[in-house]
Amino acid sequence: MKKGKGVLNSLDKFSNQNSFEVAIKVSKNNYGYDHEKKLVTIPFYFMPFLAEDLKNGSFKVD
Repeated sequence: MKKGKGVLNSLDKFSNQNSFEVAIKVSKNNYGYDHEKKLVTIPFYFMPFLAEDLKNGSFKVD
């Protein structure tokens, strides 16, 4: 059976087993941030900007 829309079981398992400041999910959806899960959602079209920010060390989540 397929999981419902928005269910991220693999990401939840990864998050529980690893320590990190924030996880980044690339999606067709708009930008968003889930404080509880420390999950940033980035739309596909934003990837070049995200890559540049990560390269420069300027990616920040407030």
